[in-house]
Amino acid sequence: TRKVKVIMNRKSVRFGQNFVTSINDINKICKKIDVNSNDVYFEIGPGKGHFTQYFVERAKEVIVIEIDSELIPILNNKFSDLDNIKIVNHDFMSYELPSTFKYKVFGNIPFNLSTSIIRKLSLEKYADEIYLIVELGFAKRLEDLNRKMGLMLAPFYEISILYNIPKRYFHPIPSVEVVLIKLKRTSYNMSMKEYIKYEDFIEKWVKKDYNVLFTKNQLKQAIRYGNIDNLRILKVDQILSIFESYKLFNGLK
Repeated sequence: TRKVKVIMNRKSVRFGQNFVTSINDINKICKKIDVNSNDVYFEIGPGKGHFTQYFVERAKEVIVIEIDSELIPILNNKFSDLDNIKIVNHDFMSYELPSTFKYKVFGNIPFNLSTSIIRKLSLEKYADEIYLIVELGFAKRLEDLNRKMGLMLAPFYEISILYNIPKRYFHPIPSVEVVLIKLKRTSYNMSMKEYIKYEDFIEKWVKKDYNVLFTKNQLKQAIRYGNIDNLRILKVDQILSIFESYKLFNGLK
């Protein structure tokens, strides 16, 4: 068998994470995750590879992205006899994910990086499924279509909470409720140029700056066209309909 391929990067920063090390607890969490023999998985911040073991035993290939160079020898030693894993010593936030094939992502990520990681992944078109361990409050914000992040994600991902993870699974024990979430890619797509327009639109929309986005007559037309009864309770297709009207009225189509 060939040796594990290791790509080194000098940058090494320790982030605060809550780790799960019990194989029994890891298996309970991972049973909620779809892993099959055709999958290519990227794992964010594997630490010492406790979750990695589960994925590498089941997936076609696993690429782990670990920022801490001190953990690389541990990972290299642990998985040296396997040929379906690649260990990358790099900051995930500056790592370039592939754009030529579909893949899945898993991460037991530092809670303080949740927003940044979600934003990075939301711009990727090839992450078919994303599984992350996050704070319950953060997960709720992702589902909230009255908040910017919820509206930015909603067209592109179906978001669901798969498992409320007991605090006792972690060390150190977190002070917040923790859940496993799944983001499933939809077929909806935007160009980067259109995405930037959508983000600008959403920023104003969540602030209820309707008069900046539309004239009174335009807003009435957009509401009627989108079959909307209450601007505070919108479905994904309705917010996208409003966005289409915004582009039409402003010559952006």
